[in-house]
Amino acid sequence: MIANHFNSKGGDDPLEGRFQPPTRSSEVQRHQQAQIVHDFVASIEAADPTANVVVDGDLNDFEFSDTVHILENGVLTDLMDTLPENQRYSYVFEGNSQTLDHILLGGGLLSRQFVFDPVHVNAEFATQASDHDPSVVRISLNDAPSADAGGPYSVTEGSTVTLTASGSDPEGSPVSYAWDLDGNRTFETPGQSVSYTAVEGPASPTVQVRVTDALGASTDAQATVNIANVAPTVASLTAAPAITLSGQGVTLTGTATDPSGPDTTAGFTWAFDTGSGFGQFGSNGVVASFASCGMYTVAAKAQDKDGGISAPFTDPTAVRVFDGGFDPPVDPESVNLVHAGQVVPVKITVGCNGFLSGLHPAITLRSGDYDPNVDPDDPTYYIQDSGSSADTDGVMREVSGQYVYNLRVPTMPAGSLFTVLIRPFGGQTPVLHALFKIRR
Repeated sequence: MIANHFNSKGGDDPLEGRFQPPTRSSEVQRHQQAQIVHDFVASIEAADPTANVVVDGDLNDFEFSDTVHILENGVLTDLMDTLPENQRYSYVFEGNSQTLDHILLGGGLLSRQFVFDPVHVNAEFATQASDHDPSVVRISLNDAPSADAGGPYSVTEGSTVTLTASGSDPEGSPVSYAWDLDGNRTFETPGQSVSYTAVEGPASPTVQVRVTDALGASTDAQATVNIANVAPTVASLTAAPAITLSGQGVTLTGTATDPSGPDTTAGFTWAFDTGSGFGQFGSNGVVASFASCGMYTVAAKAQDKDGGISAPFTDPTAVRVFDGGFDPPVDPESVNLVHAGQVVPVKITVGCNGFLSGLHPAITLRSGDYDPNVDPDDPTYYIQDSGSSADTDGVMREVSGQYVYNLRVPTMPAGSLFTVLIRPFGGQTPVLHALFKIRR
């Protein structure tokens, strides 16, 4: 630290005197003093560019004067220049706020954190301890620690990875660590090694660590976490109904899991294989049909929003498909003309390369020309009384390789239409249906 009190302005013409411009004879000596101090500082910095140099004192000249510029010239910086112009004063003379007192930094000090301010306790008041204000600078001589966030790291979505940082303090003090794992510039997770949970991939978020020494100086470092997408896993595949008739629809529905919450929330697209290879990915709940009877294995694949495709999943329960249809006298392909009150023997056959016995087909009748595939659960069905005491209401009986039900036609006006609905396996689907019309 080099303390100074340069030559005063005594002997100079007054600023607003009768001689204009005023003669400032005192400047000559101040310029010489400034040059001597400048050259001394320059020699110090030449020997050690990181030397901590402070030059201060009452220089009896302004921050914009030649005196101060000679002193600064490549080796020093006047801290008064770091303040807004309306704050650059430490002395009031004849109503003019001006700077005579200076603190200048050189060498390695200017790169350090500092706070500088002239403390106005005299210049602005009538009662003064001095006609000059003191100037104060606080300089941090503590060097910040080094910091390294490690990485880059690799992890799959839904998994965790350990992040480990390193750092050291030039002065040898202990350091602490805190991480910003969510990119909000808040270092909320303490620890040199922390666990990072990868929520969604593919992505490459940046994490940051802050290394802080015992005196509060800190350094931040960052690293990239490369998160890979994980394909979903099919958990189940359901065929409904699992027992059906050839040519009738079977709804295939899958469920899947994914380690990524966003992928799970977004849902999956599906591809199904019913024996001829996987189709295009689309919505879940695809309706398929089988042209001939037999046992069929079905499979499914799920795709997440990021394009990850699961391994194929095969339903362990094969779809069983039977042939089935009406036998004469009922023809499902035409309008069957009947008389009101007539008993019609309704017959069906179900099987695959032979008759399937042991079923209890449910038979119902509905008014009108009705397509059961539109609304198979319509509550307006009603069951007709059987025309034979051997029948059980609404359930067909097995007779000689057929299922038979003697159905009494309702007594309704000529031209009335009725739809006969038969569920061979007793569930909602599949359904056989035929149309009756009362003769005129």
